[in-house]
Amino acid sequence: MAYDAPVMIDSGRVIGRGFGALGRNILPFLGAALLLTGLPTFLIQYASVSAVVRGERAGPDSWLFWASMLAPWVLGALLQGILVRATVFDLAGQGADIVRSSITALGLFLPIFAISLLTGLGLGLGLILLIVPGVMFYIMMIVAVPALIEERAGVFGSMRRSYWLTKGSWLQIFVLVILYALLAAVILTILGLALGVNNFGIGDNDPLMAAVASGLGSTATAMIAGAMIASLYIELRSVKEGATTDDLASIFA
Repeated sequence: MAYDAPVMIDSGRVIGRGFGALGRNILPFLGAALLLTGLPTFLIQYASVSAVVRGERAGPDSWLFWASMLAPWVLGALLQGILVRATVFDLAGQGADIVRSSITALGLFLPIFAISLLTGLGLGLGLILLIVPGVMFYIMMIVAVPALIEERAGVFGSMRRSYWLTKGSWLQIFVLVILYALLAAVILTILGLALGVNNFGIGDNDPLMAAVASGLGSTATAMIAGAMIASLYIELRSVKEGATTDDLASIFA
């Protein structure tokens, strides 16, 4: 099938496989997400809110400023690599080996981080340019990390690979991203109500509860995102190239 031809992916299959992998591996996925996303988010949020309550302001000369800027990118990129690899293993019927997946992601950490950084910068610049270009760029790059992990295409090769794999399916992927955003909003709302947190901001919130809600929210949304992106990558490889999960998991087994 030509890369520039419109490609109809099965969104239901993407969602079903992603949640299936997440459900079968909830404990290891939860542990990885808590360690690399939930705990850092909790610590940074608590320190930030506490500083504001004390009347302090975290500027560029503060460690807290740089921690809040870099930690989500650095640790989030590593977590995505781990969950993507583990999800591919699971969907191939081999079991999500979280230890082996972590070793693979650590070995590719620098290119994973580079892709995450470039994608984030492109998204931010695009959002400044009337929003739509940023969203489009994110959609084009959404499977760059899976392409790196499974195909070892390098940073720019993986980004080009993501562009070609997603081309022809951008509208469907956009709908999936919107659905994920809505689900994330529901999760955060439920956590906020359960913990008595209003919009995860400062206001009258207890700094500790606000930090707990942020940490748990980032944990849940990161787990879902990792599984769904891996499932989307498999779907795109399948409809465009006829690749199976066994093919993908065996490449670097």
